[in-house]
This record gives sequence, structure tokens and C-alpha cells, in this order.
Amino acid sequence: MKLSEQQIASISLQVGNMARKILLDKYGQNFPDLEGRCKEAAQIMIKLLKSHGVSASEHYGWCLYDTAEYSSGEPCAPHCYVLVHVGRQRWYLDCTATQFNNYLDVQQPDVILLRDRPYWLRRKKPSLREMEYHCGY
Repeated sequence: MKLSEQQIASISLQVGNMARKILLDKYGQNFPDLEGRCKEAAQIMIKLLKSHGVSASEHYGWCLYDTAEYSSGEPCAPHCYVLVHVGRQRWYLDCTATQFNNYLDVQQPDVILLRDRPYWLRRKKPSLREMEYHCGY
């Protein structure tokens, strides 16, 4: 049975919430924003999505911060997320973007499901020029 876009969206959001709960139960006291847990989250979500008949894949990119206040030495950080396959479309699914809330102007919700990439996500590490332009690095 082929799932509709609405069914895939509903399943994806449920899976994102389930994965977030699993990780918060496991790490919550030490990592309440799930910092550094994105790869594990992606793997959990893919397994759960596949168990519901939804195709998905793990991908990597970079979060480009909005603020010049950061602790990593650069205003960006690597990030792992899931692309949910909906026909020819790929929807962005993430349950750990809250780890970037201290560095972004727009607070990220616990679970994100978007048809397009979030404004802060880059496929490749941002260039020095892009970092300078974007956040005054």
C-alpha cells in the first residue's frame, strides 16, 4: 500500500518525537539539547521510518550560526539529519536542531519536518567569505 504525503508527514513527525524521547531518556541530564547526538538520532529515525514503510536516508551538512558568539572557534558546526523520500521530493527531518538554539536568531522546535532545507543548513562547510558575510566572523 502506497502512503500519501499526509501519512508520510504524520509518521515522520511521530518518529521524530519518538527518537527525541529515546535520546532525552538516554542523555537528557547531560545533553538536554541533544548536542552531538544528531548521528544517533538520524539512525534511530531511519530505522523507525523504515519500520513504517517510509524511505529515508542519512545526510550531513553544516549549521551556519547567526551570531558571532560561539564556542567552537568557528561560527558553524557539522550536523547530521534525515531526508524523508516522498516520491521525487526529499523532506528534511531533524530532532536535534535545538542544539543550535543558542547560536540562531530563530529558535528551532523539538522536531523539524520541512520540504526545504532550514535557512541555517549548508550542504558543505561554509567558506570564510560566507561566514564573514553571514555573522561577522
